[in-house]
Amino acid sequence: MDLYILLLGVLATAVCWWGWTRAGGAGPPDPVVVLALAVLGVAGVALRERDLGPHLGVSVAMVVLAAALPLAGPSGAVLVGGVSYALDPRRTRWRTRFFNVAMTGFLGAAGGLVYLALGGVRVQGADPVDPPGLLLRVGLPLLLAYAAMTGLNAVAIALMSHFMKGTAVPGMVARVLRSWGGATCRTW
Repeated sequence: MDLYILLLGVLATAVCWWGWTRAGGAGPPDPVVVLALAVLGVAGVALRERDLGPHLGVSVAMVVLAAALPLAGPSGAVLVGGVSYALDPRRTRWRTRFFNVAMTGFLGAAGGLVYLALGGVRVQGADPVDPPGLLLRVGLPLLLAYAAMTGLNAVAIALMSHFMKGTAVPGMVARVLRSWGGATCRTW
């Protein structure tokens, strides 16, 4: 279990480093943008999920993490995700806190890679784009990156449950996705 948490953290750190130092990774994020998003992320973690109706909720922290993709790139998303849970004001066990930090950093890394792979651009400093370009270079890659983060989040939680309690991963993934609401999938 601790090895799993370490693996998530190492993967997130590797993508953060790549995004920061490699031209394809969009370079270092603007510290002001990362700080603002991290503050919003910490607030989102403190607020937790808000129910909008039966089987429909919004995780403010996940929305902030998704916003980090076009605003701060993969490196910024890793930092925003990790810091959001590292500074969680609630008292949690150290293993829970480390898992949340590593998992959310990993989700930011994975979302950032998907976003870039689909042609997504970091909007800060990008050339102005027309509405169709905005849709194709920001909107669609962001939507698909968010879907990837949601799926990977379910898998990461299911794997942790498997390591802690021995639960079957596929069944747990299905339960996690159902608990987040079929409305998310039905809106696509």
